[in-house]
This record gives sequence, structure tokens and C-alpha cells, in this order.
Amino acid sequence: GELRPSLEQLARRLKISHAVEFKGWISDQETLARILISLDVVVNPSLRAWSETFCISNIEVMSLGIPLVTFAVGGIGEYVREATKTDNQSALYTVSENAVIVHTAHPTALAEAALALLTNHTLRASIGRAGRNTVRKYFTTERQMQQYAAFYTSLHHQFKKLREGMPPIL
Repeated sequence: GELRPSLEQLARRLKISHAVEFKGWISDQETLARILISLDVVVNPSLRAWSETFCISNIEVMSLGIPLVTFAVGGIGEYVREATKTDNQSALYTVSENAVIVHTAHPTALAEAALALLTNHTLRASIGRAGRNTVRKYFTTERQMQQYAAFYTSLHHQFKKLREGMPPIL
């Protein structure tokens, strides 16, 4: 996007350009899948709750079993589980069952959360599996269709009840 030139310049200034790739837009699904599968961790640094009403890219990453580090914005709480282990928490982030949630909008917090996963293979594998299981349990096409059907059936019944109490239209 529009920040690419400044980010490339920052990578050169930090002397990390040899370790950073700016892929740009990838339209080929096979190429994208190969790239995603090769990742150890995905960090979603978005803080825009208004633009991340659900963040489908997080679901896509989780479906591949890739551990996710993200801010708790928008609808992310619909699929990221609450933390159950208090020993896996810090002031900056929480290790939940299926992702790592960063509490503060600070680059250091994001980096520490990512490092917590990158340096702990067991934790990384566990969160990756749990993320994949979450997607398989709650976000299959069949489940979504069942939820839509239940919603519209409920609306239909509510409408019928409302209509029963209304006078006939002449």
C-alpha cells in the first residue's frame, strides 16, 4: 500500500532488509497458500475497530493452524477465546486458548507477544491447533447455513406472532 516506500526505507535503516520481504498484492491463491503455510506466526497489528468488524484474514490464518497475535478490536472477540491460564499473562498481552491478544497499542507489546510464540514451540503448536479447531467448529459452511436458517426461522415466527395481533388490512 501507500506505506510501502517508507517501510522499505525503515527496513534498510534498521539493517533488516535482508530478512524482510514486501510481497505486495498477491492474487494467485496457490502462491498465497504457500506463503501462509510457511509462516510460524501471524501478527495482525490492526487497531481499527471500525474496519475490523470481524477480520476474516484472522479466521483464514487460524484455519491453517498458524498461531495468531492480534489486538482485541472489533469482532475479534467472537472467535478468540478468553485466557484460561493466568501464568500465561503479562501486563502487555494474554495467551488465550487459540491466539495471543495484545492489550496495549504499542509496538513493543506486539513484538513481545510474537516472541512469546516464536520462542516456545509447544505453545505455538498448541495455539495453532486450537485456532484450527475453533474455525472447524464454528465457521464451516454448514454451520453458517444452520445459523442463517435458525435466524430466519426465528424472524418468521416473530413476524407471525406480530401479524396475529394486527387488524386485517382492507
